[in-house]
Amino acid sequence: MANPPIEVIDIATSTRQPSDELARLLKRVPGPANLTAAAHRVLGILRARLVAHDLALDFVVNSLWIFSIEATIPEVERRAASNFSDEYECLDYYGTAESLRDEVVRFLAEHTSEPDGIA
Repeated sequence: MANPPIEVIDIATSTRQPSDELARLLKRVPGPANLTAAAHRVLGILRARLVAHDLALDFVVNSLWIFSIEATIPEVERRAASNFSDEYECLDYYGTAESLRDEVVRFLAEHTSEPDGIA
């Protein structure tokens, strides 16, 4: 994109913003959009940063919860994304953070799409 609108620049520079702020910024981008594809591209970014240990599991789980509320996605995907929040809250009783992290990475890999020309 030769001259991206300022709204796109705001999103690109908001990597440390809370997830709800990112959702607010995404809603400001003008023009027609494939919102499902955009949501899946965001998952690709989350996956890359989680795998690189660049983001904490609780941040990614919270982001997926907000994703489940804000994104234009199929209902089955919405439910799966929102369930990670419950699983995270129950880690004291069953499961491990590492097993939940692995499950989140699998979900992200399954639902990620990359922008054209980017691998």
